[in-house]
Amino acid sequence: KDVSKQFGTGDTAVTAVDHVSFSVGTGEIVLIMGPSGSGKTTLLSMMGGLLTPTSGQIQVNGTVITDLSHRQLARVRLQAMGFVFQSFNILQNLTALENVQLVGELSGLSPTTARERASQLLKKLHLEKRLHYLPAKLSGGQQQRIAIARALLNEPKLVLADEPTGNLDSKSGHEVMMLLHNIAKEDGRTVVIVSHDERIKDIADRVLWIEDGQIS
Repeated sequence: KDVSKQFGTGDTAVTAVDHVSFSVGTGEIVLIMGPSGSGKTTLLSMMGGLLTPTSGQIQVNGTVITDLSHRQLARVRLQAMGFVFQSFNILQNLTALENVQLVGELSGLSPTTARERASQLLKKLHLEKRLHYLPAKLSGGQQQRIAIARALLNEPKLVLADEPTGNLDSKSGHEVMMLLHNIAKEDGRTVVIVSHDERIKDIADRVLWIEDGQIS
């Protein structure tokens, strides 16, 4: 609701997001597009509680996250949100299974439960033969599937994806697109994607265009 983000002060201030308002429903896939520097990633980062708006309010699943302390916000991010990044952001010294299991343990699951849930998710994403592989031994598409499994482990209501197909070839990119589609439609999760990839329009319920920090 009426969210803005300004970087810097005085004459050097830059408004990255300028009085943006919109809502996204359960099970809906919204794609946010726009030119480089338009404010897409800044907007997504604020939705996920990674950046604090200069003004305005963000509500996720009934909680106004802009009112929370850092500790409370970290808990909401862990339990109610899942993040999928272009660069995967998985830990290179942990196996596929360990990368996903770790998120469950951080949220308070026992190691056994977290491991079982991680294993089931990775098998669902056709990585059953890669559970004990380090990321360096896996393709970009396989690494992104690990990142998706990690994002889903705590059964979040909201999945945020920042250029999720950006580092993938055409085949892997299509697979990731369909995974995000199925996450929303079969599991009833809200999915918001920021991307330049025109193909993602095919799975989106709605496309929002952002330019100069404003939704048009």
